[in-house]
Amino acid sequence: MQPKCAWIVSAPDACAECALNSDNRPQPSPWLTHLFYLEACQAAGIVFHYEDLTERETRGLVIVKGERNRQEMAKLNKK
Repeated sequence: MQPKCAWIVSAPDACAECALNSDNRPQPSPWLTHLFYLEACQAAGIVFHYEDLTERETRGLVIVKGERNRQEMAKLNKK
């Protein structure tokens, strides 16, 4: 019999140390999590004025938006 990891395609029950275990994926930093939260707020319709966000938050949101656009363009170019 083959070991379990040889045939698992998706592994919700993978071993703790297994690379297929979703708990072992790299987690975003607290700062990136904060930027994703702000981005989700904007997507939900919350409008931030210039004085509502720090310069760092504003620049971070611009970088996140640019990276999402780059990834979308890459996906479109693959098709």
